[in-house]
Amino acid sequence: MIQRGWLIPSESFEVLKTRIFHFYGISKEDDEPELIHAARRNYKEGLSGLQEAWLFRVKQLASALNVPAYSERKLREVVQAPELLLKEPEEIRHIPKILGDCGVRFVIVEPIPNSKIDGACFWIDRESAPVIGLTLKWDYIDRFWFNLRHEIEHALRGDGKSAVIIDDFDSDTKDDEAEKAVNEVAAEFCVSQKLLEDFIFRHDPVYSTQEFLGFATRIAKRHPGIVAGQLQHKTGRNDLFNKFKSRVREVITQTALTDGYGHVAPIDL
Repeated sequence: MIQRGWLIPSESFEVLKTRIFHFYGISKEDDEPELIHAARRNYKEGLSGLQEAWLFRVKQLASALNVPAYSERKLREVVQAPELLLKEPEEIRHIPKILGDCGVRFVIVEPIPNSKIDGACFWIDRESAPVIGLTLKWDYIDRFWFNLRHEIEHALRGDGKSAVIIDDFDSDTKDDEAEKAVNEVAAEFCVSQKLLEDFIFRHDPVYSTQEFLGFATRIAKRHPGIVAGQLQHKTGRNDLFNKFKSRVREVITQTALTDGYGHVAPIDL
């Protein structure tokens, strides 16, 4: 936490302990931080100290954002008409403002190594304001959009009010019906699964670049990198069209409140 700049170092144990208490919003050792019981609905283990620290940094940043009251209606309208945003990587820069206008607090915090977090959804201000935090540990356009839409769906469902939803997409969630449902929504958002399955049926196992680009841009109306990610997932062939999977971290961190990746947020916001 000191290395990340979340705590000011001190040679005094008591001073450092006080700063740790302040970071977690507690006043004494017996207090339980507000997010201490946070757990993804299918998370089999308790939260690690690394995960708790990351979550509280997300909460710090999110609490500093000035956004209007949350509107589920506005958020649903946004996700129903995403075509313009999904065609060019540069359009991702508008996401923080779009979500903020809906009352969603969106922040990016670089992950602590080995913390096993892709994103999280929880609520603050007496469960009235949703927070979406992403780590961007995978810097690809397809991962960004899938992860973001996944967390948005959690917010729309009201998930994360009683316990923080933590998502690690490298873990096994096949037995969790709620996560499966949210994954299906996110995948459909990235590209129509019916159209994709039809494309696979017609072209598998040989995919030409020309046919793929035509499908992505004219039929699916998505950036090819987004479609490539879903095609890889569906076919299990992670080699397909990797060159189209644009990197977006540098784009989104220029407009989102970010801690890490070369951006240093103040300790006290």
